[in-house]
Amino acid sequence: MLYASKDYKSISTNAGDRVVILPLGAIEQHGPHLAVSTDTDIVTMVAMGAEERLGELLMLCPALAFGSSHHHLSFGGTLSLSPTLYTQVIVDLVGSLLKNGFKRIVLLNGHGGNITPVKQALAVLNADNALAREANIVLATYWELAGPAFAGEAPMESPALSHACEYETSLMLHLFPSKVFMDRVERAERPASNGYTAWEDDEPYRGVTIFKGTEYISGNGSSGEPQLATAEKGAHLFGKAVEALVKFVESFARWPFLQPIGRGGVPDEGGPRRISAGTPTGAYSSGVVQDGLLFVSGQGAIDPVSGEIVRGTIEEETLLTLENVRRVIEAAGGTIRDIVKCTVHLSDINDFDRYNKAYASFFGGVFPARTTVQSVLGDGLKVEIDAVAVIKK
Repeated sequence: MLYASKDYKSISTNAGDRVVILPLGAIEQHGPHLAVSTDTDIVTMVAMGAEERLGELLMLCPALAFGSSHHHLSFGGTLSLSPTLYTQVIVDLVGSLLKNGFKRIVLLNGHGGNITPVKQALAVLNADNALAREANIVLATYWELAGPAFAGEAPMESPALSHACEYETSLMLHLFPSKVFMDRVERAERPASNGYTAWEDDEPYRGVTIFKGTEYISGNGSSGEPQLATAEKGAHLFGKAVEALVKFVESFARWPFLQPIGRGGVPDEGGPRRISAGTPTGAYSSGVVQDGLLFVSGQGAIDPVSGEIVRGTIEEETLLTLENVRRVIEAAGGTIRDIVKCTVHLSDINDFDRYNKAYASFFGGVFPARTTVQSVLGDGLKVEIDAVAVIKK
């Protein structure tokens, strides 16, 4: 089933019984011989191959074409999201899928640079979102799922998939031959081995990581042995990738939803439930639930990933502050429609009209009760907002 072809009611119907896949690609340089869409093209086709075989079990989202690729920017052609922003994009997209009722979510990755920020996104979701903790959400990278086929197994002649290499070039020759320019293929100049870090996945991982922009480790933006690529090898790899994904999804669809088995974080009977969300800057919980009421601590214009204060206009700080209120409420299992009261503290009451317009746009006409006062706020914040919400669950 294709997500983009369905109406909203069809998407939500039986969402909890389906596996949903969000393919993650990139638009980035792939040496002189491959199109910049390579990662997005391949992961999309692998996902579509699985969707054709799995039918009603699988809901396939449109691919997120842009990835975290700042390390490729020096070669040109790359459109990238910073790691911090990419983490937040994944958090928000997964949050949207959870709100639509999906509980089995596969982030199918096609670009190595996405792996670290997606793992961070999974950590943020687990910390901040109660629906995420109740769901099964996984990152799966297609070439890792397929195992030996992408790690030197015949007919491949190089040790492993890297970047614009024998593997990716072969896949593109099979899937999109018009996007491959074999007359421009050349083996890239690479740094000498230091015995600990692999510059192109040709040495086993030994527990040491170093991160360098591609211009430091490749003379032309590619790696591996692209001159060895053939369409026949690509057909072989594509079949293995689809087969591995289908096998995984069929297994994943049967995974149980885990329940807490330890006492860590579990309140005593009848006691309050404390909500962890964002990055509190003092000795307080982000929120506390007692008897169906959620009390949200004062929130400010703070980046939820880095914990840094975001300086901006009163409108910008108001909207970011309200987004942080939303995160606490969603972590408790509610929505902004569950808010019954907000208390707003402005450092300058003369900002009231401008803040009020931003506040109104956030709630979209369905407003909770509100009190607005002028207060002395720390760290140069322009606005702080606390809230009370009714949590039905």
